[in-house]
Amino acid sequence: MKSAILLSLSLMLGACAAIEAPQTPPPGVRLVEEPDVRPGDWWIERNGGSVWKVTVTSVDGDLVRTTVGDPFGLMKPHTVVFRKGGALVEGPGGLMGRATHWTNWYPSYEPLSFPLWAGKEWSGWVTWTATGISGSYHVSAIAGPWQSWYVGERKFDALKITYRLDRLEAAPVTDTCWYVPAAKWLGSCDRYWTWDDYRVTAFGGN
Repeated sequence: MKSAILLSLSLMLGACAAIEAPQTPPPGVRLVEEPDVRPGDWWIERNGGSVWKVTVTSVDGDLVRTTVGDPFGLMKPHTVVFRKGGALVEGPGGLMGRATHWTNWYPSYEPLSFPLWAGKEWSGWVTWTATGISGSYHVSAIAGPWQSWYVGERKFDALKITYRLDRLEAAPVTDTCWYVPAAKWLGSCDRYWTWDDYRVTAFGGN
């Protein structure tokens, strides 16, 4: 889905192995627990110029199995398996499997560190390999503040998350995303790491 859904933003650290900064929520802070993802949940997401529909087919503990295809049924869907924090387990690379090449992440790339709260920070190293290429990233993230996020005229609460990706092979990359608890995933990202932009345009399910 979370590829919606994604994700290609793993969208990034069991993989960001969460570190201390603070790791104990302050008293009275609003907490966001791990989402209750269920079979039948779905997202329609736009990544750059592409549109995908991600549908949850099964959930086994922390593992979420989805089918990803175009919303019009013109392309054969493929399977993407990820953890609820966004770590890609099986599928093409890219946050939640939107890239065309197969990518392996170590640690598995995880862009969300539950529970979330405004002011939480986490970071870590990620190494990835694909056909003929490889690289290492250091990803750091900070959550907050809470802001408004819209699907059409529908308004939702969203927790802003700012990411910084330091790459040994190139200049640093920054991205700003918004986690939407009602959508159980990242609602939008300014850059989505390698995508021009990312946005959930519709979601539903159980």
